[in-house]
Amino acid sequence: MSTFDEHERGLDGNGSTGQDADVERLERDAAAARADLADTVDALTAKLDVRSRAKHGADAQLARAQHAVADVRRTATDRDGRPLPLAWLAGGLALAVVVGGPLVVRALRSRTRWARSVRSAR
Repeated sequence: MSTFDEHERGLDGNGSTGQDADVERLERDAAAARADLADTVDALTAKLDVRSRAKHGADAQLARAQHAVADVRRTATDRDGRPLPLAWLAGGLALAVVVGGPLVVRALRSRTRWARSVRSAR
């Protein structure tokens, strides 16, 4: 326990001045603040690095697509790796919709335009 005289002289119980302890505490606080600031700057730099974020997003999408293809391949083949007849049918139907759908829509739109032009000519 420190006495009044030690306190007056600026000594704590260990014989060192209270100012030394305050300086050490301030230095520790400053070092912690610098470390926090460095972490914040690193986080902001990572957020502002558009190229690496885009590459990371593209890599994630590629991995998801590869996983989906593997799932479809596993589902659409038998144990020997041969495509199932139902898979051929589904693939052909999907291709017909993808290719034929826009053609049908275009034909219907041009027919509607043709019908309007015939009506307006009368």
